[in-house]
Order: sequence, then C-alpha cells, then structure tokens
Amino acid sequence: EDKYTLTESIEKLNLKQDIEKVVDIDEVIRYFAAHNFVLSYDSYTGKSIHNYYLKEDDGILSMLPWDYNLSFGRYNMKEDINTIVNYGIDTPLNRAQEKDRPMWNWITNEKYINEYHQVMDDLLKNYFENDKIYEEIDRVYGIIKPYIKQDVSAFYSLNDVEKAVDTLKLFCKYRAESIRLQLDGKLDTKTNSQDEKNR
Repeated sequence: EDKYTLTESIEKLNLKQDIEKVVDIDEVIRYFAAHNFVLSYDSYTGKSIHNYYLKEDDGILSMLPWDYNLSFGRYNMKEDINTIVNYGIDTPLNRAQEKDRPMWNWITNEKYINEYHQVMDDLLKNYFENDKIYEEIDRVYGIIKPYIKQDVSAFYSLNDVEKAVDTLKLFCKYRAESIRLQLDGKLDTKTNSQDEKNR
C-alpha cells in the first residue's frame, strides 16, 4: 500500500496533476527559495542530481536538504562570479532541464511562481535586508573561532577562515541585492534574459 501511494504521488507530480494533493506546497516553495538563494548545485538543481532526500508522508511529497558544503556557486559552475551572484531566481537549474526536475517544474506556473516570489521577498526582508544573517554568521564564527585556533591539523589557517567569512558575507550581500532587483523588475528573473550591462 505504501509503495502504491508513493508511486501514485510521483506519477501525479510528473504529470503536474493534483499538485496540492501530492506536494507540500508551502514547504517545497520555501525549500526552493532558500536553496536558490545559496545556489547549491551539488543537489537536485544541478546536473548530477546529488544530495537531497524526497520525503513522502501519506502521499504528500516534500524535500529534505542535505550536504550544502558546495553552496554559493562552488559546485561545478563554469560561470563568472557576476553571473553566479545574479543567477535568475526563476531559472535555478544549472546544466539541467526543467522537464527533468518535476519537483521544481510545477512551481513555474503563474500561481506558484507568485507564491515563490513572495517567499523570496520575505526571506530578503526577514534575514538579509535587516542584517540578521550577518549577525548569525558572526555568532557562529565566534563559537568556532577558538577551535580553529587550537586545531593543529586544520586544512586552513585562521586568516584563511576569516577571509572566507568576509567573502561569505559579501556573497550574501550581493546575492540579496540581485534578488531584490529581480523581484522589483529591474533585473530579469531568468538568467539568459539578463542584460550584461544591467548586472
């Protein structure tokens, strides 16, 4: 019975039928908003479809993130940093086709894309435009910094880690600014439609 329920849910997802009955709409849209902010292509949105779990509960599908160590455009992206930071929120796949990613594909219709944009807007307002994310980065770094200093077998020096923390903050700042421009209609939400001079 469980196998039948799962198979039926996946079939409806692939056919984009009764999406509300087979997908946890809110949870999956929130997953993709956060996921597409950090550009984690060692995952469902990348060419290799690595590192995610599909969760099924009474026929309702959702996604569980896993392994974000290659986020922020670090996994197998050939684009320059300008393109990476400005990656279109409505074209989040990297060397993958929408038809092959049904868990994202249903979001692209007008109803759900508007909900997705609203979640992106909330993400920016509640974490990036009020500096909350940078306070959290500093808090977490403050916790691990003493251990980095004491680690005699560390792969990176404390200076390297501090530079990485600063780079992470810069990435978040520029990515948030780009997404705000996309949501406000000043930069296209589709990567291939963005004009280089507007980036």
